[in-house]
This record gives sequence, C-alpha cells and structure tokens, in this order.
Amino acid sequence: MTDPRNSLRQALCRTDMPKGQVTLLKYLYQNQGAVTTEELANGIRGGDIHSCTSIFGPFSQRINNTTEISGDPGYRAIIHKTQNDGRTYYELRDEARKVIDDIPRLLNEFERDMDELRNETNPVIEQNEFDT
Repeated sequence: MTDPRNSLRQALCRTDMPKGQVTLLKYLYQNQGAVTTEELANGIRGGDIHSCTSIFGPFSQRINNTTEISGDPGYRAIIHKTQNDGRTYYELRDEARKVIDDIPRLLNEFERDMDELRNETNPVIEQNEFDT
C-alpha cells in the first residue's frame, strides 16, 4: 500500500511549480485555519477572485496526473474546502502541511515576500530543484 504522504509529496514535487501554485500553498500554509475565497484572493492575487480561483484547475491536474494518487481528488487532496452561510472556505489539510514541512525547496519560497513571488517568472520552482 502506498504511503499517503509519499503520494502527496510526489504530487507536489513531480513537475515544475508555477507562481500561482506557490502563492496558493504559501498563503494557506502561513494561515492557521480556514480562509474565505475573498481573503485568499486578497492574499495571493490582489483581490482578483477569478484569477485566484483559476489556480485550482491546474493545481487539480497536478494532483490527478500523479500516478501514485488514485481517483481524481484534485486540489482537495491537499486543501480542505467547506461552505458555510454562503461563503467558501479553504484550509491546508494537516497531512499536506506535514508533507510541506519536509520539502525545504518549497519552504524556502515561502520565506519570500508575496508581491515578489507574484512578479516572479514561471516556473518559480523547477522540478529538478526538488529533492525527490
């Protein structure tokens, strides 16, 4: 049986990581607890909700195209999404947080200023930079 942590690590490290995915993970990693769509958009896309939510499609493909992950969980393998009182909330899953804790290259990017990351050219992290 495949270790779920290894599967999540493989999903995060198997290919280049663009700035949208880095900023998404950085924001959720650095915020304990759930954040609204609006908070997430303000934090990573200067308030542009459409630009913010458009990151989830490619991020889901990253997860679903990982051979070690069965089914099609998409971004929900990493991020917990809930709805309450007509608002959508996102939170990094505990298991995903533990996996990220073991990826120094990604944590290094989390130390950078969000504005600097948003202005970065893609990819922010090349696949060969991950210690896999």
